[in-house]
Amino acid sequence: MFALVANDAEPSVADQGKSYLRNVVLLMNRLKTHSGKTNLSILPERLLPWLIFMLVLHEEYTNPEVESTSVSICFKKCLELFLSAITHLPADDQNTAAILQIFEYVRKCSIPRDLAGDVPGSTLSRNVGLITEVGQRLLVKMGLNRKHGSKGFAGSLKRLVESKIFCEGEQSLASDSIGVDSNLHSSEVKGKKRISSSKDDLANELDGD
Repeated sequence: MFALVANDAEPSVADQGKSYLRNVVLLMNRLKTHSGKTNLSILPERLLPWLIFMLVLHEEYTNPEVESTSVSICFKKCLELFLSAITHLPADDQNTAAILQIFEYVRKCSIPRDLAGDVPGSTLSRNVGLITEVGQRLLVKMGLNRKHGSKGFAGSLKRLVESKIFCEGEQSLASDSIGVDSNLHSSEVKGKKRISSSKDDLANELDGD
């Protein structure tokens, strides 16, 4: 996913990735417009669940000893790159209501254990919670939550978010959780560093630009 280059140390690489992502989103939107029928595989917003999935399991962000503030900054840059590409679509095609639906849906889901490998469940929960929280706040900050003509997705979100990467069920995340296991709020858990990821921390980070 081109959005992952947002954290590249080389600015030219990040700029090139941003351009590629924008072109991919524009191409998908043109294909959707000219296809004459609904084809979920070419909806630009369908890229978002895969971006979230890749960020959740990215090796640089699955270390439970890394403070969530640092991780959320990286997530924020990648999500900003994706949302920026969406803003370059015609206004009526910026279906940001569907993007919000995806964030809310993924927040209640879990990643299948066979894909998660040996990543601790608490780390998966932390990352999913941080990504969806940051994403929702970015939508508000960028004003995308107020876009006219954005009607959301009328069908089941399972059609946009593939069950092979995010699934509902007994092991899904609680809807009111921001993705951090309650035990991690203690100053030390099994010798690991404290991970802080309160909503106030995230709000301060997003407002700090």
